[in-house]
Amino acid sequence: RMGAVSQAVPKLEGTVTLIRDHGDIVGGLGMEYAKLSKIDEQNEKQAKEIMSNGLLRDARRTKRLALELSAALEPFMLQYKLVKYEKMAFGDRKAALTRKLKERRGADYRATQLMQQQRQLQVSGQFGALDNLQRAAIRGDEMAMGAASGADDVAGVLREEVNRVAYNRRNDWQSSMKKIAISCRESHKERQAIWESTLEAFNTAFPELQDMPK
Repeated sequence: RMGAVSQAVPKLEGTVTLIRDHGDIVGGLGMEYAKLSKIDEQNEKQAKEIMSNGLLRDARRTKRLALELSAALEPFMLQYKLVKYEKMAFGDRKAALTRKLKERRGADYRATQLMQQQRQLQVSGQFGALDNLQRAAIRGDEMAMGAASGADDVAGVLREEVNRVAYNRRNDWQSSMKKIAISCRESHKERQAIWESTLEAFNTAFPELQDMPK
């Protein structure tokens, strides 16, 4: 999932950027048509004014779509930012498991030493050395149990966070996808109406063009 988020979200963000850039370019083209209409003759002036009006209206609607999509993508961006912290959390989990294994191996080694040398030390009367081995074995076992408990705590917290993030992702993403679909549908419908009205304005201003062969 983290890999999918890391790959998909930047592409979605890039799509919004392209839509915004498209709106800027169309708006710039509309402004240029408006400038040209001021220096052309009447017929060309009227045609360029109609075209400029259509382009500028289309640009405003396209840039508004980009803003709507940016707002709808906030949950996706949040998940994208969370990937970094999720990776850090899984790194903590891995470190806790590594420490747990290391302490368990150390405890087992000390316990093995005690079992192997206990009889010999008792027979030879080296009770001080025997006591040291016993203390080391007890301390090693305590450290191993502490490391195991710590690893379990980290696992519990990680499990809760993963479940919480997954739940929020399912709900938020579904809502965001609906908003994106609605925004795109309404934008395309309005842009279609813009260009249909622009064509109608052309036909009204230049009815003779309707009789020309296509």
